[in-house]
Amino acid sequence: MTAPRSSRPAIYYTDELQMLTRVCRIVRKERGIEADTEGAKEIADLAFVLYSSGISDEKTLIQKLRQQA
Repeated sequence: MTAPRSSRPAIYYTDELQMLTRVCRIVRKERGIEADTEGAKEIADLAFVLYSSGISDEKTLIQKLRQQA
């Protein structure tokens, strides 16, 4: 039996990480969520899932996070 594979790529480019960080920060601030909390981790996890599923436009990603987080 093989180990399950992650749907996320192993490596992200610097500009991708900067954009994802920016998106997460915007949504966290809108919700009043501190950076080092479980809520922040959930937003980040969802951002990576959405990004990995093909949503790479910053504005679209923010909208999706607002709806789903």
